[in-house]
Amino acid sequence: MKKPITLSILCIAIVVTTTACMHEYGNDDVLGVSNNLYNKHEDWGVLYPFEEDGLWGFKDIYDKVIVEPQYLYVHRFSEGLAFVRGTETKEHQTGFIDLAGNLVIPLPSIFSVGSFSEGFAFIHEWDETLDLRRDPGAPVKIGSMGHVIFIDRTGQDVFDQKFHSALSFSEGLAFVRYLEGDEHKAGFIDTTGELIISTPNIVQGGSFHEGFAHIIARMWANDETRMSVSLPGPFIFIDRTGKNI
Repeated sequence: MKKPITLSILCIAIVVTTTACMHEYGNDDVLGVSNNLYNKHEDWGVLYPFEEDGLWGFKDIYDKVIVEPQYLYVHRFSEGLAFVRGTETKEHQTGFIDLAGNLVIPLPSIFSVGSFSEGFAFIHEWDETLDLRRDPGAPVKIGSMGHVIFIDRTGQDVFDQKFHSALSFSEGLAFVRYLEGDEHKAGFIDTTGELIISTPNIVQGGSFHEGFAHIIARMWANDETRMSVSLPGPFIFIDRTGKNI
């Protein structure tokens, strides 16, 4: 009788252990358990850039080439889209591609872009009136080197507002700088484009994380000619109301 009892105990232990494992991994089958483990990685399903003979393409996690190397440079995928810049002979290939390598948002004449975040991406466009032959020593007026706009996943300008500079959206807010008439504006806009945190007297802003963002305050000083000059000041942290915490 000892052997049947021992075998029964062993079977019960196997059933209990298996049930516990299935509960831990979401009651999936063996293949599902494996997938569940991979799903915990933030880059699951994302393509990775690789370089070959000076050109860039994308591979999947199994090292299979999905997008042949054909771009001067690329960004990593974010929210299913990645910025790519075509070669001089294929400038029309510049813009955002999807995970299949299709160019879904063509952007042939831009200076730089940000990756998609929370459904939006900022792009820096050259000003059509920009004279690249200007005296490099002459002072540059804010906004004279082009402008920044935010686009959605269809490539449309979502705010109809030109910014001097911007950062990507994070927790529903994005730092921007722009001119309104002759007045310098700076602060954080929400996803409707409204400036809800005004911080005009700062040098640079950061992105919100866990409810807070850092900004670099502006400090004023006098140089030898007694002129007031702007200098980077201390880092401070603000909350979503703009209050220094």
